[in-house]
Amino acid sequence: MTWIRRYARSIREALRGDYQPPLPIVIMVALLFAIVTEAFIAFNLIGADDLYNFYLPIAQGCFDCGFTPWHTPLILWPLSLIPLRLLWTVWTILTVLGLFWASRQMEVNGLLVVFAYPALALVWLGQVDVIILVGLVLALTNPNPYWRGFGLLLMSIKPQISGLVFLLLLFYEWYEHKEWRALIIPGAVFVLSLLIYGYDWPLRWFQERLSMFGAPGHIWSQAARFPEGLVGFLGLFFVRGKRDQATVLLLGTALSMNWFAVYSYPVFMALFIPGFWMVPFSYSWLLLQFFGISPAIFYAGIIPLATLLALIWPGVRQRLGWDQDAKTPRPSADASVSSR
Repeated sequence: MTWIRRYARSIREALRGDYQPPLPIVIMVALLFAIVTEAFIAFNLIGADDLYNFYLPIAQGCFDCGFTPWHTPLILWPLSLIPLRLLWTVWTILTVLGLFWASRQMEVNGLLVVFAYPALALVWLGQVDVIILVGLVLALTNPNPYWRGFGLLLMSIKPQISGLVFLLLLFYEWYEHKEWRALIIPGAVFVLSLLIYGYDWPLRWFQERLSMFGAPGHIWSQAARFPEGLVGFLGLFFVRGKRDQATVLLLGTALSMNWFAVYSYPVFMALFIPGFWMVPFSYSWLLLQFFGISPAIFYAGIIPLATLLALIWPGVRQRLGWDQDAKTPRPSADASVSSR
């Protein structure tokens, strides 16, 4: 019975919200995803439609093959160096490792993030939101202003996802840290893109995206509710520190804007995940299919909604005077930057 208790204890530890899986487990999980990816390819069940149809052409220089800003080819070009046959497998490994790395930096259990439904969708479609997440974590936590600037650059490939957080972090750089060096890298790439694609490309791109506002998006993007979801931004009144503020901005965008897809949810899940229950909960809306409610993905917004409620609940209790002895909020990512 000793070994049963030992493994039961290991499972309980692995389910903790702040559990940090050791490197061998991280590598094993990444290899598991790679093996599954190769199995799909072997049986001609190739996913990664978005990777092959959008982001690979963008990496090869097609600036208007997707919805990303026109400077994105200058960031994604390394994708074009990977052999086509290995592209999905290699990108799957990088995606899983990126999710684990970002979760570890945020002291979040990476296993919970990786095995939640949105991360599986991210891998299956071959989306690139892990780049936004890595950039966000760099911009939040790195004490070096140049690395933070590189993080801002990575975040910029999908401003429809990270735009509000980008502005928040710029505010902290300018008004709190009095730091301009973080703007050198993203500024240099932006200027280079103007020289390559024309000085008016930001306006043309913005007009194209603005024309899509309010229109029904892709099925993966229809879990948001506008304008009802805007109430999610009220969570800013119940949190402190730029990490939690950034999380609320992402959650508010996910709840209200139809361009924040379900597969993009790992961007906020790696910053805050309420507990192990979020993994089965992230699949719960699929049960609606059995009751004839289709497409059930319309209701996947319960994921950011539940995350938002769990994040702001301690602050709500304090504001209402229900919990005068509430625990000190979890450490903010601000500490690592201010310690430089």
